[in-house]
Amino acid sequence: MGAMRAVAQDISYTILLPFVRSLLFLFTGSLSTVDIVTAQNGTWFGFIPKWFIFLQPLGFLLFLIASIAEMGRIPFDFQESEQELVAGFFTEYSGMKFACFSLQSMHTYFQSLR
Repeated sequence: MGAMRAVAQDISYTILLPFVRSLLFLFTGSLSTVDIVTAQNGTWFGFIPKWFIFLQPLGFLLFLIASIAEMGRIPFDFQESEQELVAGFFTEYSGMKFACFSLQSMHTYFQSLR
């Protein structure tokens, strides 16, 4: 279940990141990072920097959200989803797999008591 959530999240945000980057390349007309940096030199009206964050606020917001989601930070930590699953990764185990995992945990616990 966690793997399906991880793949769905990864696909949805991986598509968004190159799209936002391509908008940046369209504004500068180049793929060179040197050209992108030099295109942001100067100011507007003498005090507003000519950064693309001011020119494309929606693009920056989408890039920021997609970057946080790619890292798996809160609130995009669906893989673990500790806040919604009662027992964490134990819910994905059932039957014999859960019994083996529990016995291993109990064995380790009792070994530590000796």
